[in-house]
Amino acid sequence: MNELLNDVIVNVVRLVISGCVAYLSIGIVPWLKEVGAYNVVKMCVRAAEKMASSGQIDKATKKQWVLEALQAMNVKITPAIETMIEAAVEELDNQKGAVSNAFKE
Repeated sequence: MNELLNDVIVNVVRLVISGCVAYLSIGIVPWLKEVGAYNVVKMCVRAAEKMASSGQIDKATKKQWVLEALQAMNVKITPAIETMIEAAVEELDNQKGAVSNAFKE
């Protein structure tokens, strides 16, 4: 009788754990994809900025270069990706401002 009860408890615990993992993966996996996509966008934005400052590409075509680089990496260009590009540019500008202000002090 105790063995049957132990088997039932073990199976119930396994089901609960499996359900929790499935529930968490519904929210975590898309979030991880967004985080990964944003890191790729930031990398492309930094590369475009560096290439523009060294004269390899025209400063007016930086965003177009980023879009083409992302498409070459099989990233589908959506409004969310374009928003990530703008956010990455803003973040880079803020970092540059913080560094230049640190040298002024």
